[in-house]
Amino acid sequence: AAGAEVNAAPAGNDGQTALQAAAEVGHLKAVKRLLATGADVNAAASEYGRTALQAAAGGGYREVAERLRAAGA
Repeated sequence: AAGAEVNAAPAGNDGQTALQAAAEVGHLKAVKRLLATGADVNAAASEYGRTALQAAAGGGYREVAERLRAAGA
């Protein structure tokens, strides 16, 4: 939505940002769009402290992990 905070962690989502959630399921297109709109590549989820890169790597999503590394993770 226009004006939405890209780094917000909605309630009930283990403190994950949208970037972390997209990385966790290997959604490369969403990861690219979120990065392009200013998502914090190194933000850690408040519940477990896991970053988007850790989520992607843990799920075996190599292409997503590579994109996150290229963005500074």
